[in-house]
Amino acid sequence: VYYSNKFSKAPILVLIHGGGWYGGTNDSMGNRAKYFTEKGFVSVAPEYRVSVDGFTFPTQINDTACGIAWAINNASKFHADPTRIILYGSSAGAHIGSMLAYNEERNWPGNCGVTGISLKYLGFIGDSGPYDFDVVKSDRGEGRVEEFLGPSLFDPKKWSVAEPISFIDSNDAPALIMYGTEDATVNPQASINMNTALSSMGVSSILLSLEGGHIYPSTQIGKDTKVTGAVDDFIEKILGL
Repeated sequence: VYYSNKFSKAPILVLIHGGGWYGGTNDSMGNRAKYFTEKGFVSVAPEYRVSVDGFTFPTQINDTACGIAWAINNASKFHADPTRIILYGSSAGAHIGSMLAYNEERNWPGNCGVTGISLKYLGFIGDSGPYDFDVVKSDRGEGRVEEFLGPSLFDPKKWSVAEPISFIDSNDAPALIMYGTEDATVNPQASINMNTALSSMGVSSILLSLEGGHIYPSTQIGKDTKVTGAVDDFIEKILGL
């Protein structure tokens, strides 16, 4: 948790790391956490168990939800407002974040024994996310998807239960979908398809591309005026600032 004593009732920005559901750590979100904390947020970077250690869907999402539930329960310690939460995920973290944002019917935090908490989000920011497994499997990342889903779900007829693009409805939170046009890890078409699916349901969604590779937009926050301005504007609009 990154927070500043300068702010009170600060909105919470949940930063979800990537790593192909296979690896990665929340330490990788440090620079982004510092940027947003200086902007007046409490930045929460949950850790989750990964497939390299044998953990498959839905462990990564359950763990992240439990981390958010913990932050809500402890919001007063960090001068945070638990009613104002925005999700931000990169790569696999964008998948996890969008599953939480757009599959709200599932009782995610209940899996860690937390009761009486409803995880509601004001918005979702995703960078280079594998939202659409049909695209990811046919082009890049098939191995990581198979490891994440496990043999019982690695089937186009079954994997919609783990696919964010399958859960979108007209009541969903607004989104900012970002990707690098030269991404060789996750096909940019997955981001394009996600934006189209959101927009087709009447959900406010902004699609932002930058010339660069995998999660390049996130590396440019606080540096590139295009992506920094888009992220800041999206958040300020959601919060009514």
